[in-house]
Amino acid sequence: MAHLVIRSGNDAGKALPVPAYPVVIGRGASCDLSLDDPRVSRQHACIRLHGDDWQIRDASTPNGTVLDGARIADWTTLRHGSVIRIGSTELVFEDPEGAALAAAAAARVAAADAPRFPVIPGFQIDAALGRGATGTVYRALQLSLNRRVAVKILSAQYAAHPDRVESFRREAQAMAAVSHPHVIQVFDVGHHAGTHFFTMELMEGGTVEEKLLAAPGSQLPWREAVRIASDAAMGLSHLHERGLVHRDVKPGNLLFDARGAVKLGDLGTLVRVDDAANARIGTPHFMSPEQAGRRQVTRASDVYSLGATLYRMLAGRTPFLGQTKEEIMRAVAEGLPTPIRTLCPEIPPEVAAAVEHMMARDPSERPADAAEVGARLAAALDEVRESREVVRVQRRRRREASGCLTSAIVALAFLGAGAFMWRDQIRAYLRENYPAWFAPADGK
Repeated sequence: MAHLVIRSGNDAGKALPVPAYPVVIGRGASCDLSLDDPRVSRQHACIRLHGDDWQIRDASTPNGTVLDGARIADWTTLRHGSVIRIGSTELVFEDPEGAALAAAAAARVAAADAPRFPVIPGFQIDAALGRGATGTVYRALQLSLNRRVAVKILSAQYAAHPDRVESFRREAQAMAAVSHPHVIQVFDVGHHAGTHFFTMELMEGGTVEEKLLAAPGSQLPWREAVRIASDAAMGLSHLHERGLVHRDVKPGNLLFDARGAVKLGDLGTLVRVDDAANARIGTPHFMSPEQAGRRQVTRASDVYSLGATLYRMLAGRTPFLGQTKEEIMRAVAEGLPTPIRTLCPEIPPEVAAAVEHMMARDPSERPADAAEVGARLAAALDEVRESREVVRVQRRRRREASGCLTSAIVALAFLGAGAFMWRDQIRAYLRENYPAWFAPADGK
């Protein structure tokens, strides 16, 4: 049952139960709750239970009724712990049972609104990180090792198809077989109650695509873009050395770990070079011309896709544009991209040349593999650094030479000015000490 506890005034310390029917508070003897306070009107306020809520209103009194510091007039809801001031008297409304019921109801609403995550024994899943064509990646705590991991779960619509399940397992096995600082590491693969999943390292820094969307102009500084592409090239090189091709290199599949290192992810399209079909597997904006034209996919196809990814990071747009998927793939298969320095003239020529080399239409004209790409990008950074250092040295030397010349001119000017000002004294000195200099020539 609710109570009113008188906190101040002549009746301080009294605790009075509040029945479910309307209760009149005032100074009059006929009131349900009579207060010994000359500033309280004969009928001052009324409290009632309205549905599940307790309410109070003022009876149009001169001194008014104040609830939790605010003067009220019409019916106003009371909460457990609300402070009521009537005249000089303060009362506290207590309803612990009602407060508990309200808290329970709020918890039920919150639970109903909370996202529902899959249940996998040994893992506490707390957030969805991204959704792909075949499954969803979640963030989870692996309880046995107390470490944060990413869990990829095959979509329920595919779980009943054995070929889809087998493809999902092959993806996990392919990723688990790869161990490289620039490729995401898979830890385990399993299933529970019809849910197929595998766990991998958690990339807390998000994707390159997310970084681009948040960047001014949707593009990155050229040094950062080249560093990202160089890291990705090293991961690709490891795959290529193992006879594998990725087939879907793009900003969304390059991820940052907590320290900012870039790793190649989403190996669901990974396949051996000998088994690479002529299917259009990949993302249209970053496909190689041979992928878009349904021709043989090779390591050079990954090199082209990485070049298109670097183009996107530098230019703030993809190499080819189109309204539909087919338009984009036709442009990739048949067209040439706008030269990168036309869009971004501030990019060093060495970097632009590396991009054009990676995106050559003919696969045989591209770098032989991703290892060569990494070396070319590192060389481009070194060439820019060296050429700019040469320019800085030349500028410093010109400044030093200009400073010396200026100093000489100033010194000569001071000497000339001094000679002019002291010419008579200088002439007298010379006549006295070197009279021969002033003797007439030939005795004249």
